[in-house]
Amino acid sequence: MKRRLAIWIFSTLGLLAHPLGNFSIGQYTGFLLRPNGIVVTYAVDFAEIPSLKLEERWKAGESTDQVMREWVHALRFRSHGKPIEPFHESTSPFPGIGAGGMSTMMIVATLKLPGNLDELEYEDPNFPGRAGWKEITVRAEGVALLESSHQPGRDLSRALTNYPLDAALKIPQDRRARFVMGPEGTVAETKVIPLAQPPAAQSDSRKAEDFSELGRANLLSQLMRRGELPFQLLLTALGIAFAMGAFHALEPGHGKTLVAAYLVGSRGTWQHAVYLGAITTFTHTFTVFVLGLVVLAMSQTIPVERIFPYLSVASALTIVVFGAWLLWKRVRIFQAHHHHHHHHHDHDGHTHDHAPPGAVTMSSLLALGVSGGLVPCPASLVLLLGAMALNRLPLGLGLLVAFSLGMAGVLTSVGVLVVYAKRWLPESAGESHGFHYVAIASAAVMTLIGIGLTVVAVREFGSALGG
Repeated sequence: MKRRLAIWIFSTLGLLAHPLGNFSIGQYTGFLLRPNGIVVTYAVDFAEIPSLKLEERWKAGESTDQVMREWVHALRFRSHGKPIEPFHESTSPFPGIGAGGMSTMMIVATLKLPGNLDELEYEDPNFPGRAGWKEITVRAEGVALLESSHQPGRDLSRALTNYPLDAALKIPQDRRARFVMGPEGTVAETKVIPLAQPPAAQSDSRKAEDFSELGRANLLSQLMRRGELPFQLLLTALGIAFAMGAFHALEPGHGKTLVAAYLVGSRGTWQHAVYLGAITTFTHTFTVFVLGLVVLAMSQTIPVERIFPYLSVASALTIVVFGAWLLWKRVRIFQAHHHHHHHHHDHDGHTHDHAPPGAVTMSSLLALGVSGGLVPCPASLVLLLGAMALNRLPLGLGLLVAFSLGMAGVLTSVGVLVVYAKRWLPESAGESHGFHYVAIASAAVMTLIGIGLTVVAVREFGSALGG
């Protein structure tokens, strides 16, 4: 039984979710130039989260053809400045299953333009600000392509059916195109003149190292699709969710340096490190759950991926404020200690109460834990939404908690290691300035980390809203 279970688990790990992220919408326009007309293939590929909006529209009574005709009507075709209305020949839906057992959907439309055109301009204004693969291709059969904004015959994604996994490849963001046609044999080689494209939305594309996490997420979706889970499979699912959270925390930018910087300059104990991990776990779980409810309730009006930049900025600013406050507080303690040290020599036996350097307070641990768990990763959100879609909310919450525990476990382990590694640092706060300097330096490092995270978050915020 165990051997068969292991074989099944490892075979399922090979399945991947959407390669460009759970929030993406891919758009593809393929032009086939012929003497009797121009055939246009327009495809829209919806990842897991935007597919929720489609499902709501279908539940409201709209058909797939009605939905696609709305997007086709928005496409802009012009020849010598005059608009051209395409003939909508067909619409075909291609449903799929993504991460967390959620639905994905590709809808493909075939359009026809007149064949007597010698110049064509095109623009796709649909889904502005939505990250994804945006590609335009062109081929000519029986006509000469004199000028083109795109390299003839180049089709990187094969109409969004086979996304390249090359991390070095820049994701295309094509929304505009222009072609000049002539009789066959007019020219031997097409003159390629690229067009300026609209600003790209913030990419949610996956890196190569994220594919293992996608595989684990898809395995969990397979488990959730089963009926009652045997105890052994339930433990396997919880273990996989825990591992996903731990691996996620090991990626850059998840608070490990922040936790280490704080605990190095504080009088923290291993109990404080555990408390910090517990706050991070609760904050992450609560944020994902609330965001999941927002997605289900407001996916028609609010693109959920636009909420993430706000959370990132809020988290980064919290770190800046917390670090600056800690730096100010520790500098004041140092000054009081320095004053007390000299005052003690002048008035022997006269004592003053003053706070020790690096004193740990519950409010400081709370602020650090909240900032660390405030920004949820998309994988945990999709995990919860998938459970909701499959009516397995208790299991989804259990997996979400296990994911959060895995993430917090890494941060707690870092904290505990730092606490015990501090034995090599000067600890005599009353007789030496050594620990004062360490405490001040750690607060300064935290402030700099917060400033750096804020700069990155504000850039992503501007990119997301500007797109």
